[in-house]
Parts: sequence; structure tokens; C-alpha cells
Amino acid sequence: MYLVIGIVMYFAFRIIDGYVIPVMKEKKYVNKYWQRLQITVWLLYFYILVSVLFEMDMIKTILFLGVVIGLGWTYWRNIFSGIVIRFNQDLKEGDMISTDFASGEIVNINLAQSELKNAKGELVVIPNYKLKSAVLKQLQEKTNIKTHSFSIKTDTDLKTEDVYRKALNCPYISSNQDILVEKKGVGEFLVKAFVVDDCFLEEVDGYFL
Repeated sequence: MYLVIGIVMYFAFRIIDGYVIPVMKEKKYVNKYWQRLQITVWLLYFYILVSVLFEMDMIKTILFLGVVIGLGWTYWRNIFSGIVIRFNQDLKEGDMISTDFASGEIVNINLAQSELKNAKGELVVIPNYKLKSAVLKQLQEKTNIKTHSFSIKTDTDLKTEDVYRKALNCPYISSNQDILVEKKGVGEFLVKAFVVDDCFLEEVDGYFL
């Protein structure tokens, strides 16, 4: 029964990770707490499972756990390090890091290992224990600033300079980044600017209305 519950949990989490979280508007913030929730649920599940096995046969359970942990210690310490990294959010996908053995952008953090893309575009696989214990530094602070295009239609006789000034004063647009305004037709403009965060896209649209 417990094995069936574990299998159902595994596939349920995979479905949520692959199909539910990616389409959510606030996926970055939701995923942060979702990762912690998954880890907490799995730890609770294994605690209950081991407790049941102890009640069934304590000696065999101790011997079994000792053999499993002993033979797979290298693997398990990578798992433990991966749990700490993901739970504490020490590192995140997209972070630029430098270590004594590799440097580049983190593209994936799994439980046992992480993937790093170096300056040559090569994918470097790093065991999480080595990554967690390495002396590393952030090459640059990760920001949420991204460029977006906005189509603006207005009934008033605005000039390109007027739209530019309006975009420059928008609190959701980064004023220290390039803002491009292109006139597409009568009362129609295309604004390309850097938005402070994707969650402000609707606010920017409303600002230009």
C-alpha cells in the first residue's frame, strides 16, 4: 500500500511540475514554495514508511537501511545536498556562478546532480555534493529585467517623443535601460522596453491605455 502511495505521489508531482507550474502566471514564486512542499511531503512519507518497517521487523529494517546507505553513500550524499540546495534556495536556475572546477549558468537543479552551461555553451554535469561543498561565488546578480514589446493605440494626436516620455515615467519599466518607440501608423505605436518583472506586464498595458 505504501509503495503504491509513493508511486502515485511521484507521478502526481511530475505532472504538476511539467504541466501545471509552467503555465501559472506567478510560476517563479509558486515554484519556490512548491519545491519546499514536495521535499517536506517526501521526508514525511519516508519517515512514516521507515516507522512502519521498524514495527514489522526492526532488526531487518536496520540491516537493510545500513546496506542501502552504505553501498550508495556517494549517491545519497548528493541527494541530501540537492535537498538542502532546493529547500534553502541557495542556488536557482539561471544563476551565474563560478567555482574552482567550473563556471557558467545553472540551467537545471536535480536532486542528485545539477547542470551548468559554461561560456563555450557546453553542458557540465556537477554532483550536488561537490556543488554544495565547493567555494563558489556569484558572477553577477540575477535580475528579473526582461525586454517586452507593447502595441499602443490612442485616439489623441501623440508624437513619438510623447510616448517615449510616457514610457520613461512608467514605474514598471526600467528607466536605466533602452526604451525604443516606433510609430506604426496614425495613433499606433510599438514600444520596446525592459520590464522590472513579468508580473507587471498587465500593469504596463493598463498604464498605456
